[in-house]
Amino acid sequence: MAAVLQVRDEPKYRTGLNIHMKAAAHAANGHVQGMFTGLHGLLAACKYVMRVESRYDGLLRKCADAVLALKHQSVRAPLLPEHYGQYDLIAGRAGEAIALATVLLPEDARGACDYLSWLVGVNGRLRCPHPLRPEDGAIDDLGMAHGLAGVIAALSIAAPREAPYDDAIKCAIEQLCSFRHPSQPIGWPSSVREGRPSFGRSAWCYGTPGCAAALMCASDRFGTEDEKDIARQSLLDLESIGQSRWLLPDNALCHGRSGNALIFAAAAQTTSERRFEQISRRLLSEIVEEFDKDSAFGFRAWTGEGYGDSANLLEGSAGVGLTLLTLAGLCDPSWMALFGMPILRGRLDG
Repeated sequence: MAAVLQVRDEPKYRTGLNIHMKAAAHAANGHVQGMFTGLHGLLAACKYVMRVESRYDGLLRKCADAVLALKHQSVRAPLLPEHYGQYDLIAGRAGEAIALATVLLPEDARGACDYLSWLVGVNGRLRCPHPLRPEDGAIDDLGMAHGLAGVIAALSIAAPREAPYDDAIKCAIEQLCSFRHPSQPIGWPSSVREGRPSFGRSAWCYGTPGCAAALMCASDRFGTEDEKDIARQSLLDLESIGQSRWLLPDNALCHGRSGNALIFAAAAQTTSERRFEQISRRLLSEIVEEFDKDSAFGFRAWTGEGYGDSANLLEGSAGVGLTLLTLAGLCDPSWMALFGMPILRGRLDG
């Protein structure tokens, strides 16, 4: 709603914004540190909403006080994670780090960044079972949503600019690149278990697009070309196999066309590869063509068992709408950092 209000300020949209912000304030879990399930997500939302509605200044300050108090009260020793919600971008400390650094100060994210740096300092510390497939045992999750790519993006965006954090990011990049299959155009697997890669969709959440986004964030931090070159080549390789093999089930930001459209758009600006503009525009056209006036929220969402209606940000129509507004250059794109993506510098040329 905050993005829509940047385009058209109408009472019905402002009313909708206030309804959703009130619901989010009552639902936020004060014991969850992640970007999308707790107070840190509410903090980030307040910051973005303040661009169009100053009345949330008080809620922003309350959220800031609460997350800082939680940070100071919680003495969390560096323990190996039992599940990825302890460290990931969605519900863990990677999301916490980005929220604190982008809304408050990088210094406020130091505790989360220390933990993430410790995790990637030794290969295998991130290894834990996937909660949906615990019978598979511990895996190396490589995705943006729950794995190594998300940690790289979080440290690149949030960590104070000091040598130990830079060293941790470089160590994590070395680990991530060791799992890439350059001989296979599909690039990164979603996870690796006992040396055996598991390939799935190629999207923001898992696969080459999310890994490339993380590397571009690192390139922005260091001002170097190596990470950018790997991201560029991996995306070109992925494009060469044909979009049908990306296994995108819908238009979602998390696992569908929207996330990929944003990453290819960011890659076009970061790497100056003109082909990426064309890919992003193609995905954008496909999203628009998928609009379903008979659905509750304009786009059908894949639920894992079939298609249904969802309005949420990660998997539903809110994320699709935000993507459309962002790619059209109609709203502030700074929210992209919350997803571990380079921030677009305006709309694409043309």
